[in-house]
Amino acid sequence: MTIGAIVIGILSKVKIGAKNAIWYITFIIFETVMVLIGSDGFTGTLFGMKVGSIIPFTWATLIVFIVAMGVFYPWGVMSGFKDQFRHAEFTNDVLDNMDYTR
Repeated sequence: MTIGAIVIGILSKVKIGAKNAIWYITFIIFETVMVLIGSDGFTGTLFGMKVGSIIPFTWATLIVFIVAMGVFYPWGVMSGFKDQFRHAEFTNDVLDNMDYTR
């Protein structure tokens, strides 16, 4: 999924939001690692090493919650709002076509 997001971003030549999306790519990598080492995720071998069931389910869930709320949520909010309206050519069309009567 991470590789797909990177490839699609490169192929579509996304320039405006690419820097702001780094937090999301990092979050997907973190989630993938947590699935690999968590008790209910991957339970096989990876490169000859047993990687599943290293952390119990409740601890893995707590770690994901704390890291997501403490690191990724603030990072995502700050990267999204800070640069959103600096690129008029990107946002003006969307803002002009919004229906405020709903």
